[in-house]
Amino acid sequence: MNKIDFLEKKTQEVKRRCLDVCLKGGYGHPTSAYSCAEIVVALYYGIMKLDGCEEKRDRFIMSKNHASPILFPILNDLGFMSDEEYENIMQEGNKITNHTNIAHAGQDFSGGALGIGLGYAAGLAHGAKLNNDQYMVFCVIGDAECYEGSIWEAIMYAGNYELNNLVVFLDRNGMGVTDFTENMLKLEPFSDKFRSFGWDVKRINGHDIRQIQKAVEGSRTRYSSRPLCVICDTVKGHGIDYMENAQLMHGTLPKDTYIDRAYKQLKEGSHE
Repeated sequence: MNKIDFLEKKTQEVKRRCLDVCLKGGYGHPTSAYSCAEIVVALYYGIMKLDGCEEKRDRFIMSKNHASPILFPILNDLGFMSDEEYENIMQEGNKITNHTNIAHAGQDFSGGALGIGLGYAAGLAHGAKLNNDQYMVFCVIGDAECYEGSIWEAIMYAGNYELNNLVVFLDRNGMGVTDFTENMLKLEPFSDKFRSFGWDVKRINGHDIRQIQKAVEGSRTRYSSRPLCVICDTVKGHGIDYMENAQLMHGTLPKDTYIDRAYKQLKEGSHE
């Protein structure tokens, strides 16, 4: 099996296990998780350096923190989370709910409120440059999260300080909690906005593993002095037909016969 086939198969596995976790806990945001699933899988299994000394281990920040359950199967699979911890995650009384916790290995952020992760990532990247540490900082933000003014403060900060060790994946699924973003408060043109703040920008299909990997080629060598934003055009609820681009499905779990339908589609990797 080649690397791309492995990552695509791993994505389907991770999405199924993510649904397991949410259904067992009785809550969660699978639609938000599924729009960035390929991004997170590509990062953990193909892009980030996770071994070695602390000065060289890459950092990961899930700023759109409602999508955090997509991380839990990965952390368990890679040995950052024990089977016992994983079995009890998102259960009543557990310290790890559907948000990341910095006390847990394998990721670097305690989240919940939207809009704060990118500033945190920029701080990590700036600290690394000041200390001459060689790690990269990768951050996933949501498009509706960009309604937060703190996101744009962080974008301005990172561009000003030429944080070329920072790579941001913008999950452009086009939806907020209740409606499509361009119906609420227009966000485009995203590319022009990031470039105006001193960023390099690429735009890709966020469900294409090849494009995700290619987008970050050369970022570790830092030929550019600018931070990089990879705008990923995605589908909220990707992979489950009745969840895709569906309004008012944010934070909603499948019920009854829709559960089997969801698992069938995730197993096959295609719609019925």
